[in-house]
Amino acid sequence: MGVLLFPLLSTRPPPLSSFTRHGAVFAAAPQVQRSLTLGQELASGNYGAVYEAQWSEGGSSTAAVAKCARAADGSQAALARAYLEVEAAVYESLERSRARGLLPQGFTRYFGRASAASTEWLVWERVERCGGVRRPLSLAELNHETGPEAGRDAVDEAVRPLHLATFGLSAHRVLCETLRMTHALHEEGFVHRDIKTANLLVSAPRGSADASLYLIDMGSCAQMGGCTLLDGWMGKCAGYDASHSPCSPLFAPPEQFIDPQHPFAFDVYSIAITFLRLSWPSLLRTDAQLRTFRRRLAAAGTFEEWLRRELSATAVSPSVAEALEVFPGSEVDPLQAIGFVAAMLRTDPGRRPPVSSLLVHPFVSSTPPASSELKQSDMQPSVALELSQLLGAEGCVLPVLEVEERHLSISVELQKPLGILLGEDDAPTASVLRVAVDELLEGGSAMACGELQVGDRLVSVDGIPVRGAPLSQVMGLIERARSKVALLFERDCKEECPVPAAELLLPPEQRRATERPLPSFVTNKVVETGVACSQGKRETQEDTHVLTMFTMRTPRDDTECKCLLAAVFDGHRGPRASAYASTALPSAVRAALERHEPAPLGAAWRDVCEGYLSSGAQDGCTATAVLIHDDASCEVLNVGDSRTAVAHVKWGTADVVFATRDHSAADAVEIDRITAAGGEVSCANGQWRVKVESPAGSWLVAVARSLGGSEWRGARISDVADVHTMDLEGLDGGFIVLASDGVWGALDSAGTTSAQRSEAVVNFIFREAHIHRKSASEIAQDLNQRAYRAGSTDNACSIVLFL
Repeated sequence: MGVLLFPLLSTRPPPLSSFTRHGAVFAAAPQVQRSLTLGQELASGNYGAVYEAQWSEGGSSTAAVAKCARAADGSQAALARAYLEVEAAVYESLERSRARGLLPQGFTRYFGRASAASTEWLVWERVERCGGVRRPLSLAELNHETGPEAGRDAVDEAVRPLHLATFGLSAHRVLCETLRMTHALHEEGFVHRDIKTANLLVSAPRGSADASLYLIDMGSCAQMGGCTLLDGWMGKCAGYDASHSPCSPLFAPPEQFIDPQHPFAFDVYSIAITFLRLSWPSLLRTDAQLRTFRRRLAAAGTFEEWLRRELSATAVSPSVAEALEVFPGSEVDPLQAIGFVAAMLRTDPGRRPPVSSLLVHPFVSSTPPASSELKQSDMQPSVALELSQLLGAEGCVLPVLEVEERHLSISVELQKPLGILLGEDDAPTASVLRVAVDELLEGGSAMACGELQVGDRLVSVDGIPVRGAPLSQVMGLIERARSKVALLFERDCKEECPVPAAELLLPPEQRRATERPLPSFVTNKVVETGVACSQGKRETQEDTHVLTMFTMRTPRDDTECKCLLAAVFDGHRGPRASAYASTALPSAVRAALERHEPAPLGAAWRDVCEGYLSSGAQDGCTATAVLIHDDASCEVLNVGDSRTAVAHVKWGTADVVFATRDHSAADAVEIDRITAAGGEVSCANGQWRVKVESPAGSWLVAVARSLGGSEWRGARISDVADVHTMDLEGLDGGFIVLASDGVWGALDSAGTTSAQRSEAVVNFIFREAHIHRKSASEIAQDLNQRAYRAGSTDNACSIVLFL
């Protein structure tokens, strides 16, 4: 077999021509003249040097920059070459995305490798210079920073008259654009690990209105996506070394090294420090000032506590007072900003929100201030004064959002006699009989539960569906039950009945043409909900769920918004974990909303995991949950092999636009993670399982991630959730389905991805709603029954949400 060698000077493949030899077709590249001409040195660091250059290709010449490996310490030459290789790998990946039209602005065009002056170089298109300065400027220069991290001991006289506002930039705009660039890098699977003001370039070739930001210096990147942890430990992932971290300490998070379970949280912390350094130049301009702030922040533990300590001091320092006057800007709620920055600066990387959640947060999506150089006259009222008053009013406790919770689904276990009177809806217009609570009897167990209300509809008795069943049949089931009976009730958000789901799948113009009333919205985005749980053939019911709504009021301007929380928990080994999760998650989400968390569902899950671990219980449960806000942002969380699928309905069909990944013990990535950490995964009787040692013996668990106790963690079964934030805008008429493995396991389509395997369930929901005009509640019940008929023996729980 012949081997053809190409002049490897560009990552872009040249056009190919073909020729035939011995009956085989070979491809040969036409010779394209490429050359690199070096100019003056622009900058140098510990591991590389950057030069001006001219890149010539095919007769055309382009202004470029070239970088070579150069170690300030001669003993680090091998490390410098390794970082250059990582940078090449990152840019090759970025250029592939650029070719597909998926790369946002903020990354310079990469030409490839070249040799010149007996040295190997990486070559990029040159970024336009800033105004009258002959080169692009970093944010560290424009912020007039000094110290090793800024790369200078004094401010360059040519740069002294310039600052962020000169180019129409503000700290807020820099934050937003840095988040977008970082999100693109994370989508490629890379953690930057060295985001700081010195690695953000500003280009303004035609004046301040045209300023652009570029994220540079990818040699510090570590490949953590599309690359298993086992690959990392074997040295196969670009840039990842578990024992080394090429970061800038003043911008790095407390863990210093990447946390393998939360790798992308590293950059989130660095972006927050970068934002604060730009927001507070008077407080954090020098490296010494930044070092002092980091030390005090570490002593306080959280950003909120640091702020409390500073503002409750008898004498607030001038630098702190001046800094708070411009935080975060005149057009943003300071309490919202505090929650946003505080979440990014959490010591625990698992509590930092993902970049996708930060991008849809109101603090980022709101109109940015015109300049970071805001004057006191622009502040109405003074932010520092307002914060001080708010802090002092509550005894140095930051005020929170006012959050009210309203359950849409109630699951109770009542002692006989139940203490309720049930009645049957006999309205002639009712399409389905409905048995509902008519009265709560004084002193009965129903009243003692404190959850039921008159009007709540009964939908199941001990896991047996009773929607549409007459009252006589329902009473017969209750009478045959044991001393305690498990009852599931549903509650409408409003008194009027929602429009049937089929109506919601019609085009908007047809929907308006009907004589039916408009939907009674649960929230601004969710118009109908339904839930069903069944015991199946198991001796006990270990599946639980949450379906509840939160109403939030901002104390500053008394605005109101709503969000809906839906979750399914699939218990294993016992019911304690699933019962704990369904009880603890709503209160944890409420607390996260109150403290302005950018990713409240993800933050709440960490609280649930820590609370359960401290309980000492050893049962486990998987979890899948969504938190849908009025602004159409949706946070999706998944741990284990329960699943959430999001469907878009258009032109008479339903398509799966997103589905969570199943963390089963058969997943190759999870097997690599568990075995690399010392756990044991084996296949017996055709099913992969994780071995968990306990005093009772060895448990064999079919999931790789789960809420669990110390024994689960000891076997390397992780409770770390996949958390995604997506925009539901444009999905009106679509739906979301959450279900436990008892449903998905029996009804999955064939396919290699979760989205492909979810198609059969999504199509079933569409048909039932569109053709048979069933409600979300009826469809959820039908899903469980369909799974049972398909051979499922497991508990089953389904939630259907129409958008």
